[in-house]
Amino acid sequence: MHSGSGSGSGSASPPISQTILRARLRTKSAQFKQYYAKYRLLHEEMMARSRNGMDYDIDIEQIRKLERQHAHLQKMKQEIWDEDRRLRMSS
Repeated sequence: MHSGSGSGSGSASPPISQTILRARLRTKSAQFKQYYAKYRLLHEEMMARSRNGMDYDIDIEQIRKLERQHAHLQKMKQEIWDEDRRLRMSS
């Protein structure tokens, strides 16, 4: 009896595509890290104003921007996790 590991079946992706997908995942992760740094900075600025009793100085547009950034980061994180999972399952 033979356990069909798929070697020689022709359906496995070539290693180059795995390399490309991993590189793309690293790029996305780096973009996430950069975007998160901007999000964190804005969040910290807003929290510092709030702690110093300067809530009146926080513009509604800044809050909306923070909310948009948060949603974008959540989406990016999910994409990264999904791609990582696909890569792990295919290797």
